[in-house]
Amino acid sequence: MRERLLLVFLPHLLLGCLPNEEPCTPVAMSSAGLFEAPAASYAIPRERPTGQLSVTALGVGGSLVRMRMTVSNFSGSPWMVRPSEQRMMLDAVSLNGKQAPSVAVISGQTRTVDVEFTVPANIAMERAPVVMDAIWTVHIGPHVISERTVFDRLSVAE
Repeated sequence: MRERLLLVFLPHLLLGCLPNEEPCTPVAMSSAGLFEAPAASYAIPRERPTGQLSVTALGVGGSLVRMRMTVSNFSGSPWMVRPSEQRMMLDAVSLNGKQAPSVAVISGQTRTVDVEFTVPANIAMERAPVVMDAIWTVHIGPHVISERTVFDRLSVAE
């Protein structure tokens, strides 16, 4: 019985989700399994990588959707992540990241940015979304890097 409870709740603890949240995993994930936090990783900028970005959907709970971005900068110039520029698509509904201070990622640094999205009151969330896409943006000097990560719901067998 103890092992069964651990198997059911351990993924929620590792994913940073509350038990009533629906964890999600990228469709094309780089290295994630049931007991690891799912994340899609990107070398950025794609043409000449000088850093890395990982994005994880932390779940949908009530009227809140959470996403984690981990940005590593190995370039010679600072990068910027603005939470309010991040987007999340739930089925056909587009959500904007909540207003929060911009996060500077200086050369040689790795920063984690948690972005929250509020689901409007007129959108019924009695079920988890079928489609969940993150559209993330990072400012690299004068350039803006933006890409889409498509997530699937993570099923935990009981």
